Amino acid sequence: MKKLAVRHAAEKDAEKIYRLGMMTRDFAVSRHIKFYQKDEIAEWIRNKENNILIVAEVNSRIVGFVYCKIMSRHWAMVDNFYVLPKFRKEGVGTAIEEVLLAELRRRSI
Repeated sequence: MKKLAVRHAAEKDAEKIYRLGMMTRDFAVSRHIKFYQKDEIAEWIRNKENNILIVAEVNSRIVGFVYCKIMSRHWAMVDNFYVLPKFRKEGVGTAIEEVLLAELRRRSI
């Protein structure tokens, strides 16, 4: 694996996250709803008070993400966590989790 970077998603990442989510059947809730809509993802990114969206990049390519919804000032819920199969078991998921946990601790959640 080359250079791994984990960071908070930027609005420009919404399209790439959407494409990742559409690549797998794991997120599908029906034949018609395969993943969230691009505008929903962009809204999560903009609304940082109530949402945490973190991406992992390898060589500047997004290869994984986690979406965490802040439920209250005391707890949060991970809604989606995904790493491309090719990049699994290489520490990408662990790196995403560490950044998410650090953010939750920073917020005292």
